[in-house]
Amino acid sequence: GNLEALEAVQQAYRQEQIDEYIFLGDAVGYGANPNECCEIIRSLASIALLGNHDAACCGKTDVTWFVNHARAAIDWSLNILTPENLQWLSGLDYQLRKDNLIFSHGSPIQPENFEYVLDSNQAASVFKLMKIASVVFIGHAHYPLTFCHRSDQSTVIFVSMEPNIQLEEGNKYIVSLGSSGQPRDGDYRASYSIFDTEAMLYLSKRVDYDVRSASRKIDEAGLPEILSQRLLVGK
Repeated sequence: GNLEALEAVQQAYRQEQIDEYIFLGDAVGYGANPNECCEIIRSLASIALLGNHDAACCGKTDVTWFVNHARAAIDWSLNILTPENLQWLSGLDYQLRKDNLIFSHGSPIQPENFEYVLDSNQAASVFKLMKIASVVFIGHAHYPLTFCHRSDQSTVIFVSMEPNIQLEEGNKYIVSLGSSGQPRDGDYRASYSIFDTEAMLYLSKRVDYDVRSASRKIDEAGLPEILSQRLLVGK
């Protein structure tokens, strides 16, 4: 729902050579422009997946476990989402497998549960699931992070916060993308990612945007103040 961030990311991608756009979920839920964001993503992404906030708006997940400000934003979004955008959200899949890649909003283990992958123990459970896939791309955490299980290390999981990662053949990776609309790694700038399937190179990039405008619109919509303030600090 953060239109300013999404438009900045869209403009940044225009400077790159992109063959396909893949969206990992949560088009709605926190920002003041859910319809506009849905429409941009619908026009741009060849693949779009269901996030937990999208699922909440569609009645596909229990909202009682959401924190109060998140529930308030869901209720507000439901009141303004168009029937067309709600229908589009309702039709999104939880997960996609493509060649040796898996795309999911949260953990690919029972993706409808939207579990986090934030530490090595959680990553280990996902690596056990990866029989054929070599790379899993996830969102949900709003925090850029990469886990690597090297083919010559049976029990060790390496964790990296480097923005550029050369993926090596034989290793397995879990790549947690940053967030465009609500970063939580201390950097307010919108995060976006590029994966070169030929070079097996992952790039995590940032772009500045009018964060004060996005924050102000959240306040003007009457949404909880925490949602507007956290944008300014990226937390």
